[in-house]
Amino acid sequence: MKKWLTITLCIVLALIILGGTLWFFLNKALDDAAKLHSYDFDGDKIPSLTSVVGERKVTGVSSSSNTSGSQQKEYTYNTQTLEEDINVFAGALKEEGFLQTTDMAGNFIKGGVQYGLASVDEGKILLIDLSWDNSWFAVKITKGDGTITPK
Repeated sequence: MKKWLTITLCIVLALIILGGTLWFFLNKALDDAAKLHSYDFDGDKIPSLTSVVGERKVTGVSSSSNTSGSQQKEYTYNTQTLEEDINVFAGALKEEGFLQTTDMAGNFIKGGVQYGLASVDEGKILLIDLSWDNSWFAVKITKGDGTITPK
């Protein structure tokens, strides 16, 4: 009986340590993302949301790639000033040369819009999809083959 209790306690302790370690690294990644001055994407630099509108809490960071060669990074933020953040960040993207490639879908409570720019890499483009809903704001950056066509 003592042997099973000892094994169970060891397993529980190992799970607690593993969970704490994962929590630590996840929080570190989110903290690092909150301090970004730019989104660096294989030689392309895009001003980050926090460098344009000020500090926001990062609630998610993800990246992926697919077999066709396109790569994506997505950052999700909490905000209490959604409409202002949308306008200011969109303005900063336009100042950097990004073109609006879609009409804004939805409104300032829930919606989205896309901007694009030729990459520093020949034949590649950057697409920035901005989406939002009530108190969160997401910036999804995609780099892939293509050309930019303004809306």
